[in-house]
Amino acid sequence: MRYDHGIVLALLARVVVSTTPSCVPLIGIEKDGDGTATLNLDDMRVSLELEVFDFNNAVVPALVACSSGLETSVAMRTLLAIQSSSWSVASAFQPPPVLNIFGDRQTSDERRRCYPDTPETIELFSLHYKVAALYVLAHAALKAMPFCHAEIDPLMLGLDHPMSFMEEGEDASIDTSTPWGLAQAYVDEGWDYLTANDGWNADGSMGGREFNRVPFSGDFSMTDSEGNSWTPYVPRNSPNEFTDTKKWQPLEESDGLGYITTQEHVTPHIGSTGRYFGFSSKEDEEAFSSRTIDRPDYLNRYKDVVHDVLDESAMTADSLYKQVAISFFDDKVNSLIPLSVDYFLRNTTQAEYTTTEFLQLSLEIQLALYNGVLLTWKEKIHHDRPRPSTMIKHKLGDELVEAYAGPGEGVQTMKASEWESFMRTNPTSEYPSASACLCEGAVPAGAELCGGMDMAMSIHDSLERLKAGDESAAIFKTDVGELMVRPR
Repeated sequence: MRYDHGIVLALLARVVVSTTPSCVPLIGIEKDGDGTATLNLDDMRVSLELEVFDFNNAVVPALVACSSGLETSVAMRTLLAIQSSSWSVASAFQPPPVLNIFGDRQTSDERRRCYPDTPETIELFSLHYKVAALYVLAHAALKAMPFCHAEIDPLMLGLDHPMSFMEEGEDASIDTSTPWGLAQAYVDEGWDYLTANDGWNADGSMGGREFNRVPFSGDFSMTDSEGNSWTPYVPRNSPNEFTDTKKWQPLEESDGLGYITTQEHVTPHIGSTGRYFGFSSKEDEEAFSSRTIDRPDYLNRYKDVVHDVLDESAMTADSLYKQVAISFFDDKVNSLIPLSVDYFLRNTTQAEYTTTEFLQLSLEIQLALYNGVLLTWKEKIHHDRPRPSTMIKHKLGDELVEAYAGPGEGVQTMKASEWESFMRTNPTSEYPSASACLCEGAVPAGAELCGGMDMAMSIHDSLERLKAGDESAAIFKTDVGELMVRPR
């Protein structure tokens, strides 16, 4: 697979001198005659070895470590913000007619870099792209996860690309001629677009509060022009009283240091108010978003199911392999994304991918994961089923069972009411499984809710049209229209 120069070689093969719009010269980094590049910023000059300048490998682990603290739904939205901004930045290093994520021809052309006209300038062009891609990762991650400064800032400083290169002020004043300015502008624009239009209440503004807003809260009401409404989700059960045995119960959680809290269902509203992205037609979007799933088949055999869960936990206690696998797949960012890409590459007949082709693949997968989250959450709130830990305590009470007894305790005979799962129980209702639906969306398998090829083909068509200069294929459309509530 080619990551470094494929994008540039493709450019050289498509030179159209007479019709190419004016372009942005490569500013901020210059190539010296000794095989190095010099970074110019005011009076600062830093030599950068071209051959070993691989930013992403240094920054990605820090992003993964930070994102492990995000809930699944929010993590998928964050990754969409990163991947969509990466596409826009890459479009600036492509010849016309490739468009940014907004399908905005004017902005795409105004920010488009001058392609290398000789083989000698290829490395410098590639380096500018790498720097811009680096800043997309870092800046987008910090927009979503400001608590990651401690991990990301030192890495960027060590690469001689501190976050202080980013300019303060409004987007209109940002100098997009530099790699870091280009990245900042596209990240800010993408983030602002999602916050204003995606229906996630990411800034807490949909709750009507002017100050001390609660990001991603579903505690608001809205009614669209067709009369469809969203009202705040209220669990049928309290943490201390399980009266409706077929509905979700929020659990108590402890940090092990004296702080005990009760769960709130994460982003309960997004299945109703969240906006879908990437479909090539409104019909494709409606066909996917209107999918439903029947109630689970285990409703009348909970007694058997809870024993199955306890048996599985006992096997996990004695298996390091199972413990590692469970921990790995619990982190959706660190598991689903690379495995989805790996699955595709193992099953494709294409021998090599350019950087742009790989970015397109990554964005297609992320759009599928994002849309899968919205569909899953719609069904989660509709079915509102309890978690296994709730049902074990309810069905078995103080019955003695052989099960996993906690870190370092292995398998013990214990009261069922004292059992806890190996990993934290996510603060969402049980059914349908988010992991299962996300896997189906990223790796089409014809499964019941999120699977099949329809969404994948629709998203792929949108990006192919965007590459061909079709402004109507914008993923983030400027004429997005009213935010509608999707009834179940």
